[in-house]
Amino acid sequence: MSLASKIVLVTGANGDIGRAIVLDLADKGATVVAAGRSAAELEACFSGFDNVFPECFDILVDDQVQSAMQDILRKYGR
Repeated sequence: MSLASKIVLVTGANGDIGRAIVLDLADKGATVVAAGRSAAELEACFSGFDNVFPECFDILVDDQVQSAMQDILRKYGR
């Protein structure tokens, strides 16, 4: 199954399950926004992937979520 035209947000991307989900989606061609609380961990996990884009924010902090969603919409148009 190709996900080439899809943009996917994965939270908890630097955890074991989140990382596996990101890698699977990226392998299927999706543009993946990999969200987590540690920018350094996200960069370490996903550097070298052309279709994985780290986004650092805490999903428990409303202001950070709103800001991240605005950034994602602006970058990807949806």
